[in-house]
Amino acid sequence: MIKSIFPKIKAPATYEVGLQLARAHRVLKDHTDTVLTPYSITSVDWAILGILYEANEKPCRLIDLSDQLGVEAPFTTKRVEALVKLGYVSVTPDTVDKRVRLSTLTSAGKKIVTTVEPLLRAESRQWLKGTSPTQLYGFLKVIKAICTNSDTK
Repeated sequence: MIKSIFPKIKAPATYEVGLQLARAHRVLKDHTDTVLTPYSITSVDWAILGILYEANEKPCRLIDLSDQLGVEAPFTTKRVEALVKLGYVSVTPDTVDKRVRLSTLTSAGKKIVTTVEPLLRAESRQWLKGTSPTQLYGFLKVIKAICTNSDTK
């Protein structure tokens, strides 16, 4: 497909694409972990906090968090429990089905998101030098397409 769009550009080998994506993942995770470590949270915790923040006080079922993270429910439960201990998340039973647990951000959770997000954005400027907003948007669109298309198999 790349050759049909850009016939003069040599398409990278699939292994090279995989290597670059894996390396980029490690670099991004390392930078993210460096910023998150003082707050005693992991990159997965950060994703959970972000999902709950975007929910805008609407409670999220733990199974829905697991689906968005692409992980098994027991893993999500452990991470949410850790966030509860830190005071960033609260978990309550659903009023209709007591087996369902609902998560929301606490005021401390909201504060951590609004504190850490600008720090991570500032950090990201370093590794995005030379990249235009259009290129970043295109990259994110491709990543999203890969994830969406893999979910439909």
